[in-house]
Amino acid sequence: MPQFSNHVHGAPCWVDLGVPDIHQGLAFYQGLFGWDAPEIGPAEMGHYTMLTVDGRNVAALSQNSPEETTPPRWTTYLATDDLDDTLERVRKAGGEVVVDAMDVMTAGRMAIVNDPLGCVFGLWQAGEHIGYQLKGDPVSVVWTEHLSRDAERAREFYADILGVTSHRIPDEGIDYSIYMPTGLTDGVGGIFDIKGHLPDSVPHHWATYFAVQDVDATVAKASELGATIIAPPFDTPYGRMAGIMDPAGAVFNVMVPAMPE
Repeated sequence: MPQFSNHVHGAPCWVDLGVPDIHQGLAFYQGLFGWDAPEIGPAEMGHYTMLTVDGRNVAALSQNSPEETTPPRWTTYLATDDLDDTLERVRKAGGEVVVDAMDVMTAGRMAIVNDPLGCVFGLWQAGEHIGYQLKGDPVSVVWTEHLSRDAERAREFYADILGVTSHRIPDEGIDYSIYMPTGLTDGVGGIFDIKGHLPDSVPHHWATYFAVQDVDATVAKASELGATIIAPPFDTPYGRMAGIMDPAGAVFNVMVPAMPE
């Protein structure tokens, strides 16, 4: 599966999670996925800790400040070649810049944005840190998905700010588009209109899917580690999946992708 030395403009490129307690968070995710954490980050950086597979970065965990009131959530970052220009486009397209452009030492530049539908995501202009270096292998990100109740507005917004195209799949029963950055021939994510498909209580968000070797075994292990299974294993034409809420309340998905015919 792909190993990366860079990510194209507009592509999902990184995920991280802030948790109330870094040690408890690491215990859960290392217990579930077997991720390595070569070094816990310093306190002044929120204990920001890189998680790796065979020495390659796949995600990060950090510790939220005691004043943090937002429930823990996995944050998707989209790659940009020019952060300042993209943020200007965000403002013009009706998005909100929650955390303005900032340098992260020599790693790169970042910002946090709220799109017009209430989906929070990050933007990343790479320096020394390109984002995840592995995708699609077990215990790495395999798919990224925008969930809202107005997919058309979502398609317009991300086209306006990043120039991506979204190809709607030919299924009359569902409004689902494949998210395609310029220059790529394969989709790297989806835009899903969840209206009528998921409960009203499900908020608009960017969802993260991690590849695993066995969905059922992963779900059983997650339960053993204190997680809540919010969507028991189920089969789709695209693979077997499940939804999990970790002990701190962050939601993510696991998936064994269907083999191409």
